Amino acid sequence: MTNRPTGIDAKNSQTYTSIEREAARVRKAFGLSFDKPVKMSEVFEFLIDDYQVVLPHKTVPMTVGVEKLTTEALTRWNPDSGKLELLLSEEWYPRLCEGYARASFTVGHELGHAVLHTQTLLELGDLNLKSQAALHRGLKDHPTYRDTEWQANSFSAAFLMPFEGIKGLTTKMDNLTDWGIANHFGVSAEAAFIRLDVIRRGKLGRF
Repeated sequence: MTNRPTGIDAKNSQTYTSIEREAARVRKAFGLSFDKPVKMSEVFEFLIDDYQVVLPHKTVPMTVGVEKLTTEALTRWNPDSGKLELLLSEEWYPRLCEGYARASFTVGHELGHAVLHTQTLLELGDLNLKSQAALHRGLKDHPTYRDTEWQANSFSAAFLMPFEGIKGLTTKMDNLTDWGIANHFGVSAEAAFIRLDVIRRGKLGRF
């Protein structure tokens, strides 16, 4: 958690453990097992549309869509429809359907924004977090653990590669490696490497 923040201040602090719990809760709500890979194209097509983020005084429904975007994906609040929209670009959606690992991670990242930064998105209206980050960058630093991008990346990693699922792999592999994690959960080698590093540093407990 020493990288320079690239998002905006989420206002709420998160740890790897708190994000792990939130990702596990959403995964359970979707009826997904912690020890099996997730087909994110199916999550995008069939599960997110039925999901609702519960706030203390409000329930916020979600929907998905494919639009012409200047970025690969974004999550925004649509005050007209009264829904959080998780959108993929017209170029990125086919990559998701093809099973491209980075596209799957992107959907998990945007889902993380929707779940962890709901109130911030409501306050921003139709201005997405990446646009806000560009406006705020360089004006004021904030801790990495409150950074929207770090939190969303950590959520995606936890959603796609649950700690309990990785722990289960240790009973099947003599030597747990990033490649083993990548092959089992269908993620990129880079994402698996970072995830394994987090676990080896004891951020989520010990096996």
